[in-house]
Amino acid sequence: MLRALAARPAEEEPLTALRNAFRESLLELAEDEGPHAEESTYLLVVRLIDSTPSLLAAHLRYLHDHEDDIVRVLARREGVDPATDPRPRVVAMVFGGLVSMATRDWSMRGGGTVASMLAAFDALALIPISEPSRLRRLSYAVFSLKKK
Repeated sequence: MLRALAARPAEEEPLTALRNAFRESLLELAEDEGPHAEESTYLLVVRLIDSTPSLLAAHLRYLHDHEDDIVRVLARREGVDPATDPRPRVVAMVFGGLVSMATRDWSMRGGGTVASMLAAFDALALIPISEPSRLRRLSYAVFSLKKK
């Protein structure tokens, strides 16, 4: 996914680039399974990890150990220093939360195909945040990572 993120067009907003890189990477993983696969091997593995405490712990450790990789790519894309600018890390954590929520929603609905996983992700990732709300200031702070 890091390569896909780094290759996204520079004009894409950070969360859009993450979403598109995630989508591209997940579709690539499922490519070898054929168009009629009932369940993706990748998503079966995700379900196994989620349902096995020791695997979940190892997976969380892996994510923790590698979160800086996404932060570095986002910071490079946006021309900021991640050591002094927290926005790339905030965006990466929001993205991670979306993936986690989508995985949980997908699994609770019975799992299925890569398309159903991507639909679960899009249902959360495409929630409009520009509508007036009590969280408007927070939304603006989180999602307004602009190039300097």
